[in-house]
Amino acid sequence: MGEGDEAIEELVVAVKFRQWCPGNSDSDRHIECRKSAMLSKELAEKALELRQMKGQDLQGLDIKGLDKLEAMLDSGLVEVVKTKGERMLKEISTLKKKEAQLLEENAHLKQQLAMMDTSIGQMGIHDQCCAHHSLELTISSLSSRDPPQNYHISSSDTCLKLG
Repeated sequence: MGEGDEAIEELVVAVKFRQWCPGNSDSDRHIECRKSAMLSKELAEKALELRQMKGQDLQGLDIKGLDKLEAMLDSGLVEVVKTKGERMLKEISTLKKKEAQLLEENAHLKQQLAMMDTSIGQMGIHDQCCAHHSLELTISSLSSRDPPQNYHISSSDTCLKLG
């Protein structure tokens, strides 16, 4: 931007400012216009810099400008890669802790299952012992019509399992 362009831009900003704040004195308007013009210029420069960082509007840059942009992008990329690496290591550490916790929980559950299997195995031995004894079933009444009787059923292969 040349000096003439800056003067025109400052004049445009001053006119707009007077429209927005008509009660201000001329000196206040002048100060505010200069601030506004500086901010507008800075905004335009930053917008151009951002476009150039995205690979746009590069035709206005010479070799020196392109080198400066490349160095800026390189240093930014180094920081991005470094931050990404740190976050990945942190996530790996978190996942390893979770893995250890799950392995511990799995071992605990296996231990509980083994204890249950042992209990069931002991009940199975009891069932086998029961199968060798006779079962006597006494029924006091089959129906209201029949007189009360005792039925004795004996079997060496029968076992009653409850539960």
